Amino acid sequence: MENNIGIQLKTLCYKYNRRIFNKKNFVQMLLLFVAINIYVSPIKDFSVMTNYKVTPWVYPFLISDANFLAMFIAEVVYYFSNVPFMQKSNSYYLLREGRKKWIMEQLMYIVLSAFVITGISIVLSIIALMPYVVFEADWGNVLFTLARTDAGSMVKMFWNISIHFIRNYSPISGMGLSMLLTVIGITFIGMLMFFISIYVNRTASVVVSTVLILYSAVVANIGNTFEKSFAMFSPVSWLRVTRIDVVEYGFSVSPSITYIIICFLGLILFLNILIWKRCKKIDFIWENEDE
Repeated sequence: MENNIGIQLKTLCYKYNRRIFNKKNFVQMLLLFVAINIYVSPIKDFSVMTNYKVTPWVYPFLISDANFLAMFIAEVVYYFSNVPFMQKSNSYYLLREGRKKWIMEQLMYIVLSAFVITGISIVLSIIALMPYVVFEADWGNVLFTLARTDAGSMVKMFWNISIHFIRNYSPISGMGLSMLLTVIGITFIGMLMFFISIYVNRTASVVVSTVLILYSAVVANIGNTFEKSFAMFSPVSWLRVTRIDVVEYGFSVSPSITYIIICFLGLILFLNILIWKRCKKIDFIWENEDE
């Protein structure tokens, strides 16, 4: 029995490695790193100017920038654009393992991918700061100064470091919360695309996901008066962790963290139920394409 479990784990790891670590995803990681490097370049310039090292806790602020978030989720949509994985090379696994196990593996792959994408993004954000990065338990002088003052204008800083977030969260809790929301958010996107793909088609799943990205841009530019009302129905906007609990000009600009987590988990559970219901009846059509 132990040998069977070992063989199953090796097979599972092989399939996940093949899907996650391939040329297409490597190009995506490279593009993501280029974008991150552009964003953190002013921070590195300010570090050199002030002769202070910068702490590596920039990810919550990156993912909260509306433009960066739109680009990031667009890459996630492209990553999941081939779900469900109906390549002919996978038909053997369905026949051998059975429909139930095959469905479970697809859902597990989406969740695992969410962790991998989030982890890689955070690592890339730290690598991009080198060699000016220093690991400390607080936010550090560079991030605090850029958040509290307009010093960023001296290095052409084109995005914001939230002073509200720095004052209300420690680096560990802030990073943990942003990681949690990113993992849940990516999982939701993957499940949504899986659901639409099996009920309609892959093209529709990409179109709907793109609409969600565009809608998040509308939310980011709608103005303080209506931002929260629009954000209530914008799952992509929920990843802007530094906007949570922020009040601007007397208006709350984001739903609460409780609302966001409950909605994400509820939507993921609902999509899972519909996916299982559909996959038990659907006749799979296998395609000649690479993973």
